[in-house]
Amino acid sequence: MPSQQSIVAPAGYVPQFAISFGEGEAIGVSRDRPLPIQSRTRAAESVVERVAREGSQATNTYFKGDNSGTSYAVGQALGVYTPPPGRSTWIEAITICSTRDVTIWIQRLDAQLNANAAGPALQAVMVGPTFGATAVVPVNGFLREGESLSYVLRTAVPQNAGADFSFFCGMQGRLVSNDFFHEAPRTMLVLGDSISTTTIGGGNAYGGDFFHAHLATSLRSEGKDIRRIVKGDGGWRAKHGATAMRRGSLNVGELDLLLVMLGTNDTSISEFTDNLAALVQWKKNQYPATPMVLLAPAPRLDAAEATYLVPLRAAAAGLVTQLADPLVHLVDCGNAFTANSANLPDNVHPSAAAHVAIANHVRSALLANGVWQAL
Repeated sequence: MPSQQSIVAPAGYVPQFAISFGEGEAIGVSRDRPLPIQSRTRAAESVVERVAREGSQATNTYFKGDNSGTSYAVGQALGVYTPPPGRSTWIEAITICSTRDVTIWIQRLDAQLNANAAGPALQAVMVGPTFGATAVVPVNGFLREGESLSYVLRTAVPQNAGADFSFFCGMQGRLVSNDFFHEAPRTMLVLGDSISTTTIGGGNAYGGDFFHAHLATSLRSEGKDIRRIVKGDGGWRAKHGATAMRRGSLNVGELDLLLVMLGTNDTSISEFTDNLAALVQWKKNQYPATPMVLLAPAPRLDAAEATYLVPLRAAAAGLVTQLADPLVHLVDCGNAFTANSANLPDNVHPSAAAHVAIANHVRSALLANGVWQAL
């Protein structure tokens, strides 16, 4: 067991403030081995090591503005960040900059679970020319699904056309699946765009509403305990998945099932098939005994359906037929549910009910080809 010591900042840097979010994440840790945990892939690894291996870069994590066109009141939030559904954010550090001396509360709250009107977790930060224009706040902790991180101004700032108040509040972090906190003998890697990672049509959704969460729950109900690693982001195309592969981001250790749902945002058939083929070849080299399931994209209600998605699905089917690999399967999700406004409230992202339909469709296909039983 390593000796317990404080996390040491780089030479020459002295942080003004330090906070830890979560249930004792920074207790008894060291720079070399923060938070040792047991892992199926390694006998012991740190949380930081697992975050680096399983996580994806958190995006849209900063807020900025000035008082050239507006005033700011005491208690006004300069910005609020929440993890996307089904994900938790590992926050490495928060940075706050201001050209005017102000006090800002870093506020952590889970409003949906705050049943007794208890006060939020707060950390007060004084920032501005007098205190050093920039405050760096080391965190090294998780913000879970449903929790929010707010930057609440505690100093009134009047409007000034000359903008004597400019601010920046942001953080560095990585997104992990909520299954990051679940240990299981099997691992499922999900690679996709917003349909798999960030957005469920109609809102008011939870991470458990994604189709792959339903699949994991169904497997667990049959005694096949499994944990998910989710990679990707909104707007991803097949080329983004292939780029992540080439950078080593998809090498996640032992793997029992690989699900790939890309294509919703693709507009080039050749680019789509070339990158899909590259992902298949990587799987054959990196995980030769692992089944790979290519999920041809779910339907859309806009012009992209006929222009791009119909030929993309055909191209994916042709690729799988050409490969004739017993461990590479195609499941066409274009007919997983009826394409209407109830199932596709924004024309692109399936609703929670449609995700259930996708899960049932995929499960039936995996039962038919024997992948499900082999897990």
